[in-house]
Amino acid sequence: MWSFENRQQGSIMCGLSSQQTNPLNKRAIKKADHLSKRDQAYGHAIDLLKYEGEMLWLILSACIVVNVLLVGFLAQCVIAKDADFEKVRVTCGIGGVIGFLLSIAWYGTFLRNSAYYKFRMWQAKELEDKSFELLNNKGFDFAEGKEVTINGEKFQLKGLSRYMKNKRAGAILIIVFAVIYILTTAYCCWYEFIDHLFKIAINSLIK
Repeated sequence: MWSFENRQQGSIMCGLSSQQTNPLNKRAIKKADHLSKRDQAYGHAIDLLKYEGEMLWLILSACIVVNVLLVGFLAQCVIAKDADFEKVRVTCGIGGVIGFLLSIAWYGTFLRNSAYYKFRMWQAKELEDKSFELLNNKGFDFAEGKEVTINGEKFQLKGLSRYMKNKRAGAILIIVFAVIYILTTAYCCWYEFIDHLFKIAINSLIK
């Protein structure tokens, strides 16, 4: 004869067995496991996005320091007196060529790091929960210059802040350095001719 405890244990085992065999429960467990993996992947994508952003600006900052020092050296050579400039003319010209080559390498790494950053951004967007609206929807619209409303407050990038993106500003900075190196090299190669033209211009202005 079955006791009360045996009947209770039997009912519990039957309940567990029915839960395990219930397809709805299996789907719920599978869905929860998928969501947890998706959340983990989203967290990893955000970490990689932060890493690429930090690397982009670290390399940019290091290159700015190196180029500022090199431009400072070239400026000292260019503004030297005629006799002193003749002594460092070749060195100054070589420095301009080296600086221009560094600018090309800098621009290449800048484009590569920017592409990696954009890639990680879109990976994070793909994994982001639709209810977040951090990188997608409102976040994306705000980055594109569209007006976004949050808790009744309106936000929008306007004027120069809308068009001067970080990538564009970085590219302009690199191009400015490259132009400085080109002009420096040209001045060192055609110093006499440029100096003669400069003196003619000064004399015509004085007269």
